[in-house]
Amino acid sequence: MDPLVAYKEKLLPILKKTDLLDDVDRIRTEYTKYLIPELERNATVVNKPKDKDIERMFDTIHRIGKISRRDNALSGLSESFKNTVESLDKVQDVIKKEFTGEQIATDVLTYRQVALIRYVEISNFVLNYSLRLLRFILSKELDAAGQKGNDSITPNERTSLNNNFVNYASALPIVTLNASQIDKTLKETPSVVIDEAASDVLSFHTAGKADPTKAGLVATDWNPLYHSNWNPIYRTRLLIAEWQAKEYRKIVEELKMFEVQRLRIENARQGRADPILDKRAEELGGIINDLQYEINRMEKNYA
Repeated sequence: MDPLVAYKEKLLPILKKTDLLDDVDRIRTEYTKYLIPELERNATVVNKPKDKDIERMFDTIHRIGKISRRDNALSGLSESFKNTVESLDKVQDVIKKEFTGEQIATDVLTYRQVALIRYVEISNFVLNYSLRLLRFILSKELDAAGQKGNDSITPNERTSLNNNFVNYASALPIVTLNASQIDKTLKETPSVVIDEAASDVLSFHTAGKADPTKAGLVATDWNPLYHSNWNPIYRTRLLIAEWQAKEYRKIVEELKMFEVQRLRIENARQGRADPILDKRAEELGGIINDLQYEINRMEKNYA
C-alpha cells in the first residue's frame, strides 16, 4: 500500500482546523524558545564529543539528516531548525487557505492537505526527539568525563532513542527545508484526493510528485498527534490536552537538567566535585522519568 494512503487511514475521522493551527503555534514556540537556544548553549560543551556512540550519531545526523558539517551536529541542528520555524509560518498560512471549514474530514484529504498535516506531525516528533537526544548526549559526555551521567535516561528511554534514531535522521531533511522550499514543494504536491487508484495513476504519470519530500516513509508513531489508534476521548482533545501538558512540564524540567548537566560536565573536566549539584541532577532525573512514565502510560492505555 502507498505509505500516504496507509497514513491517511490511521488519521482520526474528523480533525479541527483550529487544533491544527494551535499545534503549529505551540510547536513553533517550543523550537524558538526552548530547543534552538539549548542546542546553541550546549554546542560548545559538546564541541568534540568524547563518546564514540555520540560521534557515530553525529555522523549520521550529518550524512542522513543532511545537516552541515561546518560545525558540530548541535550547532548545525540549531541553525537548521531556524528554517523549521520559518517553514512553520509558511505551513500555517497554507493551512488557513487550504482547509476552508473548521472541520476536516480525513477520508477526502488531498495529497497536499496530507503533506501539511504530515509536516506538523513530523516537526513535533523531531522537536521531542531532539530534546531527549540532547539529554542523552549530555549524559554520555558526563560518563566520558568520569561522572555518573545517566540520571535522566532510563534503559527503556535509551532503547526508544535507539529504535527511533533512523526515523529522526530521515525526518531532518524534511523539517529543515527553508520556507521557499516548503512553499515550492506544497505547490508541486497535487490537490487530488488520496486513495489507491489515485496513487496508481500518480505513480505512473508523475512519479515522486505526490510525496516529493518522502515524508510518507517517516514513521511518527512516537508522539502521534492526529492518529485514530487512541480511544474516543482523544478525539475530543481532552486526552491530548493532558498529554501535551505533561510533555510541556517535562520540557521545563529538561531545561533545568540541561543547565545542571552543563555545570557537572565543566566540574568533571576540571576535576571538581559538587555533591549538591549531583543531588539536584538525581532529583531532576526522577521528575523527568516519572513524567515520561506517565506519558508512556497514557499512550499505551489509550492506544
